[in-house]
Amino acid sequence: MSLYEAWKGARVELAGLPNPGAKLLRLLSISRTFAAEVLGQVTLAPYGYRALHTHGTLPNLELGKPQGKVSLLKGVRYGPKPRQMMDVYCPANATDAGGVPVALFVHGGVWAVGERWQYSPLAAKMAEAGALAVVMSYTLYPDVMVPQMVDEVSDALTFTYEHVADWGGNSDKISLIGHSAGAQLATMALMHRAKHAAQSSPPKKGSAGSAASSPDSRMPKRLIGLAGVYDLAKHFDFEANRQVEELSTMKRAAGGVEGFPSCSPAVILAHTLRAVMTKASPHKHRRTKTADTSPPLRGTALATRIGFERPHADMAASLATDAAAAAEPDLQLSLADARRLPPVVLMSGAVDKVVPWYQSAEMFWMLHDAGCPVKHLCYPFVDHVDFVTGWTKTLQGKGSGPRLPDQCTDLLAIITEKTPVEYC
Repeated sequence: MSLYEAWKGARVELAGLPNPGAKLLRLLSISRTFAAEVLGQVTLAPYGYRALHTHGTLPNLELGKPQGKVSLLKGVRYGPKPRQMMDVYCPANATDAGGVPVALFVHGGVWAVGERWQYSPLAAKMAEAGALAVVMSYTLYPDVMVPQMVDEVSDALTFTYEHVADWGGNSDKISLIGHSAGAQLATMALMHRAKHAAQSSPPKKGSAGSAASSPDSRMPKRLIGLAGVYDLAKHFDFEANRQVEELSTMKRAAGGVEGFPSCSPAVILAHTLRAVMTKASPHKHRRTKTADTSPPLRGTALATRIGFERPHADMAASLATDAAAAAEPDLQLSLADARRLPPVVLMSGAVDKVVPWYQSAEMFWMLHDAGCPVKHLCYPFVDHVDFVTGWTKTLQGKGSGPRLPDQCTDLLAIITEKTPVEYC
């Protein structure tokens, strides 16, 4: 969380409260939230030190001459704006014939914070495992809004395609990885590419531009979303229950609640599915009133989102209709467009208190119903930050010696293709 942007949101919220008593109570609640955030940052200080140390001490990469296990090429520019840069972590085997697998990582941070060096432990471990790891940064709110961030992610992917061979990577083995807000941005970037795929050809080398002005339809080998936000309106409700919806920059970065549908991959796919279902059977999926006017059990909505109600015949239609209840998103995908997306791996933590795991669960069903290869991996005892900070931890395996946490081990196995993914 950006404390400065959070305080700006808090001031607006406090100004809208009706009386001094309400303002005082809310100010106390905001103070507790800020105190918890500061304490959280303090507890992450050891990780921050290690990340900064890793970023600062890895040997500089001389193009084509990896040094040691991992070499680092800092500040490669993929665009003219100050934050349009990437760091390249090169493994010792990057000179292998054919090139090594590539991981392009998009950081999170509520669309308002995040620095490349903070992800150096993750990237270094990927490189040690034999993958070329690329950590990008992008322009943040309030300088730009979410659609412009999506364009920058697409630009970085195009740049990676054009230059990865120079670093020893294989452009046919690119994994696009996003964490939290970064997962939303990465997914949206590929959805725009899917839309353009039938209308454009891959750009010529050196023609990188925005996703709108110079569309590139090339897709990575896979998309991996780590604790991603895929339905902004539902996540806004979740933030409201935590009383942080105005402190968070999500609503402001999306252009207000009216911008949520166009920034929500799950909602975009829901509209695609509803259109297909309505065309196939115009009357089948219309909801009819029943004589029973009793309210539904309150746990039904979440159970439906995560698929527990799927034994019912109209489950897919119901799920798509519920998620598509929002206004029409700007991006309209046909079913053929959606099926141009690469295979998707969604990873979530069962104890994530920042982005709940059922965001990924609902996105899984949207992709599944659209006919996209998809896998959802959910980890017990894994919180939101563990997908980032877990790379500095080791666990004692039974009879196998120290190992990384499960979510890190799986991610390495997927991007290096040492373990095949059985997609649904």
